[in-house]
Amino acid sequence: KDVKTGQKKDLMFILDKNGDIVVDWVPAIYGVRCGAVVAGFLKGSSNKLHEINWPNQKKKDCTLADLMKSNKITKASDTLVFKTDCAYCTHIVKVDTKDYGLPQTRFRTYMFVWRPDDDDEVNDDLGEYW
Repeated sequence: KDVKTGQKKDLMFILDKNGDIVVDWVPAIYGVRCGAVVAGFLKGSSNKLHEINWPNQKKKDCTLADLMKSNKITKASDTLVFKTDCAYCTHIVKVDTKDYGLPQTRFRTYMFVWRPDDDDEVNDDLGEYW
């Protein structure tokens, strides 16, 4: 918890009665909704979905840090995947504002998200053209 606000600082998950890992609490910095169900995770640039395991069978809830540690998920290179009714593709771009006409350096990271023409074509490379 945050010392000043008393709020939880990390994404929180619960294990539901079906054995699904479900998002239960979301801090403002995460782009996921409460109720989203974890499908698994991708290691590095691999397209193989790895099963995710609950970190502690005795506990009903856990943090994102707990899930990452127990499943050996690396924040810098791995991707947590959620179940959705349709497919989305993403591309992350890191830019420096001085490369775009501003006189000072400001590093920014943008995530471009789009829905491919065919839901089965998750390797759509549209984001690489940004």
